[in-house]
Amino acid sequence: MKGRDLRPDGTITVNEAAVPTSEAQKQERLSGFKETLTRLESLTGGLSQEHLQQNVSSAQQALERAQSAQTIDIQV
Repeated sequence: MKGRDLRPDGTITVNEAAVPTSEAQKQERLSGFKETLTRLESLTGGLSQEHLQQNVSSAQQALERAQSAQTIDIQV
């Protein structure tokens, strides 16, 4: 499958998997990936996906317990 990328500067990339053809384009793409990874690490506190999913599961269980807890009104 060939990818095509027409850029605002008029350059075009047409090759397998839309891999950039020039070194500058490759470095630009790598820089973008690095920025994305850094942003994701910052947002997740560096936790793994598995750890984040465990936190969500624990929070859901706590919410379910809180919602099912019965309250007793005591009148004096």
